[in-house]
Amino acid sequence: MSAGTPSAHSLTAQDLAVSLAGRAILSEVDCALHPGELLALLGPNGAGKTTLVRALAGLLPPAAGQVRLGGRDLAALGRHERARAIAYLPQGGTVAWPLPVKAVVALGRLPHGAEPDALAPGDHAAVARAMRATDIEALAERSVLALSGGERARVLLARALAVEAGVLLCDEPVATLDPQHQLAVMDVLKAEARQGRAVAVVMHDLALAARFADRIAILKGGRLVAQGAPREVLTRAGVAHAFAVEALVEERDDGLLVLPWRLPR
Repeated sequence: MSAGTPSAHSLTAQDLAVSLAGRAILSEVDCALHPGELLALLGPNGAGKTTLVRALAGLLPPAAGQVRLGGRDLAALGRHERARAIAYLPQGGTVAWPLPVKAVVALGRLPHGAEPDALAPGDHAAVARAMRATDIEALAERSVLALSGGERARVLLARALAVEAGVLLCDEPVATLDPQHQLAVMDVLKAEARQGRAVAVVMHDLALAARFADRIAILKGGRLVAQGAPREVLTRAGVAHAFAVEALVEERDDGLLVLPWRLPR
């Protein structure tokens, strides 16, 4: 790849605006997601985080600006090509049918033309890797409808991982998990980035974002108000501006600790 040439897995939004039902949700958003990094998308409720990640996945058309994948206009890609390139885990995803867990995870191979009940060896291997990464191998034969909310969340993450796309977009993947599995899932997503994928995670937990993100983007009122490394963005002043709370911010040997502490006095 020559200097200045975008990676095939780089995802960029340029002057992006999105409107829903005639109302502007995002305005003038410029951000980039690069292979090898985990980007945390933060912001208060209603800031436009889910809208942004859906636009980055190609599920919402821009009202202005564009999203580019590896230098190509995302809107110009066919549906199947986009589904192979970008795996998207929506917020609060559900499964309507009492399928075994391994069958749900196998749905992640559909963009590659695989039939879930007739997987090729490579597809079986991708499903096995995804289930191992999310620690759901013991659930393989259980009905997904019989699982707890946290277990189901990990199954849906495994389905997204099974795509083995270059870009992984996750909308609040740890919201329903206990602390142990929150850390485990963030470890998985960090490992996916370290393997060369471009990973973006919508989240509310500032401590997890500070601990795991390579870069942070904060939305407020549909606009990006801060971007940069956690230490640059999650300052006391930055947290107060974006979230209207006072935070404890502490440098530690093993990373940055950020803890929302109280409402402003």
